[in-house]
Amino acid sequence: MADGPSTWETLSKVFESSLKNSLLAVKKQLRDLTVDASREVGSLESSILIPDENPELLRFFVSVNKTLENESPTVPIVDSLVGYVFQTGQLIAVDKPEDYYKGVDELTGTETQEYIAIPLFHQSRILGVQTFMNRPKGGPTGSFSPAEIQSGQNFATLAAVILRYYERLEFLHQMTLSELDQVVVQSATTSERGFPLVGTTETSHLFMELIQKLEGLSPGDLEWVNELVEVGLKQLDRPKTSDLEF
Repeated sequence: MADGPSTWETLSKVFESSLKNSLLAVKKQLRDLTVDASREVGSLESSILIPDENPELLRFFVSVNKTLENESPTVPIVDSLVGYVFQTGQLIAVDKPEDYYKGVDELTGTETQEYIAIPLFHQSRILGVQTFMNRPKGGPTGSFSPAEIQSGQNFATLAAVILRYYERLEFLHQMTLSELDQVVVQSATTSERGFPLVGTTETSHLFMELIQKLEGLSPGDLEWVNELVEVGLKQLDRPKTSDLEF
């Protein structure tokens, strides 16, 4: 490899900074999507829960409710509605759920009346669960309608794409410098393009090559994901979200 340690050190800093910024930006997009989803479905709150480091728990990742996002409380997978959805992949829409985890209500000072929980799928794997809770004052009343539930599913499909994109970035971010070094060298060698220069557009292309090698994804898979993410970001840039277009 022609580039010396100083070049690699510079490039690694670019990677680190780019990954951190990308993680923050993608999480913000997911949060904004959750706000739009809650508005369109007609719920007071919406949240996305993902697996915790403890495999027996799910934790709040983003939420319309600032307390839930800032505190990031966990919910047991066993004996909770959201855990049931995460385990089975089955959507739940219910009023006054008896099996709802009461610790969340105690934290937020609310009482769950209307509730939807939708699994977030990537292929056959469940990445997390998106929930919709209660009705806002002055808005629709009563149970969520089939049309509102379908709207929630549309948003959940898009949320899963963005969440999967976040997972990939986070995986790279958690790699040690030596691990990333090995993958970069391998990618640069097999790409037959040589090592990319700092600040060039080749850096972003290299990221996608890294992800492909790390996860065994085909070029077609990556193209599909990138297209959906692009569609998602365009949707989120709208002043008011309407029906999602896929």
